[in-house]
Amino acid sequence: LMTIVAYILINVKVGKLRETIEKIKNTPGVVSVAITAGIYDLVVRVEVPNLEALFNLTEKIHSIDGIERTNTHIVEYEIP
Repeated sequence: LMTIVAYILINVKVGKLRETIEKIKNTPGVVSVAITAGIYDLVVRVEVPNLEALFNLTEKIHSIDGIERTNTHIVEYEIP
């Protein structure tokens, strides 16, 4: 059984970071949430069973109030 791993880089509206993190971390499929400095505010690691599930997860994240923009990167290979 294969698992799709992806990193979703997220920009959050000013003043909405804490409440946005709470909603994201409670979303099924989300493995971790990291606050970052730089172009993106958050880097979210997700693990899902297939691409359709990834699409559904990103749709859920897009619907969270406070999310401005996302950029999803699917992991092709993880170096052990």
